Amino acid sequence: MRNLRTHVPSCLCALSAPCGELGRTTNVEKKERVVVTGIGAVTALGNCVAEMWPRLAAGKTGVRRLNGDSLCIPLGARPDYRDVARFGEVDMCSGLALASAEEALQDAGVSENGLRQTDVVFGASKGGVRSFEAANRRFLERGPAELPESFLNDFMTNSACDRIADHFGCGGVRLNFVSACATGIHSIIMAARRVAMGKSKIVLAGSSEASLTPLMTAAFDRMGVLSHGIDDPFAAMKPYDSHRDGFVIGEGSGALVVESLSSALRRGARVRAEITGWAIGCEAYHVASMDPSGGSIASAIRGALEKAGLTPGDLGYINGHGTATRQNDVIETRALKLALGKSAREIPISSTKPMTGHLLGAAGSVEAIIAILAIQNDFVPPTINLTRADKECDLNYTPLVGLSRDIENALTLNYGFGGQIGVIVLSKILR
Repeated sequence: MRNLRTHVPSCLCALSAPCGELGRTTNVEKKERVVVTGIGAVTALGNCVAEMWPRLAAGKTGVRRLNGDSLCIPLGARPDYRDVARFGEVDMCSGLALASAEEALQDAGVSENGLRQTDVVFGASKGGVRSFEAANRRFLERGPAELPESFLNDFMTNSACDRIADHFGCGGVRLNFVSACATGIHSIIMAARRVAMGKSKIVLAGSSEASLTPLMTAAFDRMGVLSHGIDDPFAAMKPYDSHRDGFVIGEGSGALVVESLSSALRRGARVRAEITGWAIGCEAYHVASMDPSGGSIASAIRGALEKAGLTPGDLGYINGHGTATRQNDVIETRALKLALGKSAREIPISSTKPMTGHLLGAAGSVEAIIAILAIQNDFVPPTINLTRADKECDLNYTPLVGLSRDIENALTLNYGFGGQIGVIVLSKILR
């Protein structure tokens, strides 16, 4: 367990070079330790963290059949969130972002004066696709004069970031990341780097996604990555299982208040976890396929552990990417073995996507929150629906039922189309 005032982890800023290998590390003075003081999430498992966690720990799923949605595959994990309207007429992607940001800021107890100095690093993999599809239909049927005046503000990928900053009066830097399914984890990493280097004191970081639309569902289905398990929606997504056939799209948002330890201590804020290590990588292999060797992912995992000053044996939990596609789960298993050696078989791992749905751009931020909650509760959430493990996915993927155990350090990782990779190490810290 890390002491608030004495532990100073090493800082190796691991950046990725082309061709799937982690490049030369750059020594950057770590001026500040980085902690998380607030979390907020809206998913199909609940409209706040307090609703989401017990359902997730119990292995409940938010995946269901979405009747009347005219989707190519009528499955999804959509939040039952009716209160987004209180933020005004905004696209659902922005509405979910505002809701998670509000919870995180309240959880961290950021004052009005603190908000004026808060940076926002928030992403979305596609922006307001619901607004885009609705506006496009309106344009084709009625002509350009019928386009809503708010169309561009709703549709742009930076809309959620801008709406958060404007609504809460965050007067610091605004940065918007768009890196497919690594959007959320990249946003958190950038926030952590800015705090570590003394460029930011408090950052609201995260991502949101609202892509359960006919066009997006059809597009993912054409790629062959969606589950067709419509007969049993609750068991449709089966990461690491020999009968897996793809993922189910989820919608939601996750937000974290990331700040320097000195700032948290000065404010008297509760510290939920410390961000001790991180790495960004890029495979440069294929726009939609993964490097079969898993080498680039393994390099990023090793880089994040090195920055944290930890060994593989120090990890008590790994939140895997686990998309239940034929390709991802096998390559992820290879990467974990390469990076962690013999410890790979000892560390409990789980994919929580069968419960939240694959949140795409929001996956990294929500799953980082889940890893923090795992540390705080000393509990490994399960990989539900894993009943017949693929012989090539032979690690401890915590099938069906969660596990109580001491967790001092957890790792979360995400990958996205184009070879995007992100890894974060989170650690328990003395209050």
